[in-house]
Order: sequence, then C-alpha cells, then structure tokens
Amino acid sequence: MFVNVWEFYVKRELERQFEIVNGPAGKWNEFFSKSPEFLGTHYLKAMQTIMKSDEITRRYLTQDKWKSQESAELYVMENQERFGELAELNNGLVLFKNHIGFFAANC
Repeated sequence: MFVNVWEFYVKRELERQFEIVNGPAGKWNEFFSKSPEFLGTHYLKAMQTIMKSDEITRRYLTQDKWKSQESAELYVMENQERFGELAELNNGLVLFKNHIGFFAANC
C-alpha cells in the first residue's frame, strides 16, 4: 500500500469547508473512490493555529491510500479535468499547499 501525503495551511474561517471537501466523505474521496485501486482517505489536523501570510491558519495533512503509486498516478492522469476542478476548489480554501510525497505503508 502507498499513501500520498499533502500539506495544507487552511484559512481559519474556511476550516469546516476544507474538512467537508477533503475528509473521508468529501469530494476528493468521492472522486478517488471511482478507482478500484483507491483504499481511502483521511486528514490530520494540527491542534494549534499559526500565523501565515498575516492570517490565522491551521495546518492539515491529507493522506490518500492507494494499492500502488502507479495506480494513483494513472488515475489522476486519466481524470485530469476533474482533478483540476477539485484542485481549484481547494485553492480557494488554502493559503499554502505542498505535496509531501508518496510513502510505502506496512498496514
């Protein structure tokens, strides 16, 4: 199993919307779930808020689980238009995002 990890700094007033879009029942999960290679998603939410770009933000890590890195990359490539739409939706909710990478998981 592989886990694709992203880091986001979310505008404080948009945290709930971010969680709805990126959580286990969110739009990203719905999109990825159309692939039989997708195993699920969840997020980690930092306990403290921080200042970033003169705004109070909260740090999140999203973790999307796949059977393989190749299957994740192929699915995104084959569904680039919808992926772009969801990425644009996220862009309106965050101040900063960073793709941390793919990790092998032994669970």
